[in-house]
Amino acid sequence: RSMADPRFDEENAALKARIEQVLTQSEEERASFREQWDSLSAEALRLKEAHDVLHARVASLEQEKEAARVEHGEQRDRWSAQLDAATREFESLREQLIPPADLEAMRLRLVEEAAAPHRTRASD
Repeated sequence: RSMADPRFDEENAALKARIEQVLTQSEEERASFREQWDSLSAEALRLKEAHDVLHARVASLEQEKEAARVEHGEQRDRWSAQLDAATREFESLREQLIPPADLEAMRLRLVEEAAAPHRTRASD
């Protein structure tokens, strides 16, 4: 060892120091990457759970929407049937009504009939 070049020892010491520095830095980066990995993993899990909740809610809302669509259609059909029945009933009643001209003729006849006894008495 006495024959060794002092520059070689200095260079070895500098390389050893640099290797230790790189190793320390590498371990720090590894720890930092592990923290980031754990954080991202937790966030990914949280997002998946939120997605699952929202997906279930969307499915529920789609079922409610379909049920409302069906109910609306059924209600529309019921109202349409009721309107048709009311229209038929109205038309039937209208057919049973006496036309205005016939009502006027009946009124005149009743007035004539009511006035006839008075005319008979007046002519007597």
